[in-house]
Amino acid sequence: MKKNNYKDELRKMMDHRKKYAPVMRRMISLYKERLKESRNITDDPDLLIILELIDLEYLNPEAFGIDKRFGNIENVFYNGKDPVTAEGCKVFTGNKIKIKPVYMSIALVIALFIIIFVFLLRFLINQRT
Repeated sequence: MKKNNYKDELRKMMDHRKKYAPVMRRMISLYKERLKESRNITDDPDLLIILELIDLEYLNPEAFGIDKRFGNIENVFYNGKDPVTAEGCKVFTGNKIKIKPVYMSIALVIALFIIIFVFLLRFLINQRT
């Protein structure tokens, strides 16, 4: 019984970690917007994940303002500073989260050029005969 519970808990933990990448991507896209003023993210559905990433030091705590009242979090703001720490960058790129779409695009472009080259070569060969 305990072995199955252990595997279930590991699976849940890994499924939860899969939520990190989209949240980090969203924070990077907010950073790229070059906000002039702070943005309230208190109502963000992934607020707990954002706070977890700050706690894990994947997101920069200086990029966020957290208002607390009696120990409870009242408001969370993103102030426009670079949100990803060096450690978060390692995790983000180490998991190929950021790089994967780039490789896919390059592969598609290379495949397209090969196909065009083959058709052009066949066309030129057929023109000579």
